[in-house]
Amino acid sequence: MANSVAGSVDIISRQNGALISEVAGNQAVVTLNGLSIVRIHGTAESVASYERQGSDLILRMKDGTTVRYQNFFITDGEGHYSELVFDDGVNPPVHESFPAA
Repeated sequence: MANSVAGSVDIISRQNGALISEVAGNQAVVTLNGLSIVRIHGTAESVASYERQGSDLILRMKDGTTVRYQNFFITDGEGHYSELVFDDGVNPPVHESFPAA
């Protein structure tokens, strides 16, 4: 894992698997500049709710924080959009799925 600080996030290219950026866990808005894998260093149980607003994914966390992933649901020519994965470094990674728009 490139960055294993609990709550931190790796933004990884869906095209080639390269690490695009590492984001601190306290950032309220993360802009995705292309199809990405958003890997959160934590568990899915830390999320209170998921919300879609336009092309953005909003995570409301149980600790009271909110994170907006801008452009998460922007699709490529084949209908693929970004992915959300939780990886706490202990348990197998959990891939969250969202129904098609």
